[in-house]
Amino acid sequence: MKLISIIKILCFAIAAIYLFGLIQDAYRNVLEPLNALGNIGMILVLIEMGTILDQDHETHKLTYKTLFFSQVIELSFIDKIALVLGRLGMMMIVLSCFYGLKAR
Repeated sequence: MKLISIIKILCFAIAAIYLFGLIQDAYRNVLEPLNALGNIGMILVLIEMGTILDQDHETHKLTYKTLFFSQVIELSFIDKIALVLGRLGMMMIVLSCFYGLKAR
């Protein structure tokens, strides 16, 4: 098994663990909004990482031609959605940290 495949599986497994913990906190009614915001952001970022690692590496290699001759790498629809979700997740993590520091 390649290292990329192991990292991809770990990303999805850790996202599932975060989701399980979030559901468990909601079920026990001990869910704090700032922690939930950070956990949802982490789940989205991990899903983005796993999805981007899953893309076809043969067609998306960065070469001298693609770097200097403006050949744009086309992403699939799923990859574009994953990138947007990952950016949204990063914003959620930043907001969670910012408001957590502000509340102290």
